[in-house]
Amino acid sequence: MWFLSLSKGLIFVIILLLAACKSVPSGTIVKAPELLDKNKNYYISIPVDVDPELVKYVIKSNIQGISDSDVNEIVSRINRAYAGLNADNKDSKLQLAIDSNIPVKYIPKLLTKKNGWTVQDYTGPVSSAKYGMYSQNDVTLAFPSDKLAVLGENVEGMLAKYDEIHSIPADESVGKDYYSIDSQTHDWITGSDSEIRFITNKPET
Repeated sequence: MWFLSLSKGLIFVIILLLAACKSVPSGTIVKAPELLDKNKNYYISIPVDVDPELVKYVIKSNIQGISDSDVNEIVSRINRAYAGLNADNKDSKLQLAIDSNIPVKYIPKLLTKKNGWTVQDYTGPVSSAKYGMYSQNDVTLAFPSDKLAVLGENVEGMLAKYDEIHSIPADESVGKDYYSIDSQTHDWITGSDSEIRFITNKPET
């Protein structure tokens, strides 16, 4: 009888644990292109395997004091970079959303005060989660998850978009997209893993 009672107790605990797990739905997985602002003059997609040296150049140009070994480590963890750009003779405004595999816990060891970085928290408007924003001179970047990095113009807006999408339960977002750019642009820049793709919706710029 004691064995039977213990077994029922264990079963009850297991049922409670399963119920608890099911009651907390996972968030929607956010894709990098969904974070780009609309109405940019140009959009570019750069698979790292196609031109790793270009990606290294972008990183070294934007992160002061970074070592070659750290650059190589970061590039090895990037799959593809998506860029939106407004450019004219006076000002160029670049926005990057990067599909990556960079553990968030690794970032504070790289973007340190010693290397000239300051950090401040951004509070997600939907979840109230805290996201670290790292700034140095005119460069701001953030890592909303281990799979995404954002850099450049309107980082706060990209974090807000991430928080909004990720707060949607995954089972409610099946088959849905949340990108702000038009569908033609989205389909073009996401359509190939083997070439750099470029598109402009304003040929006169």
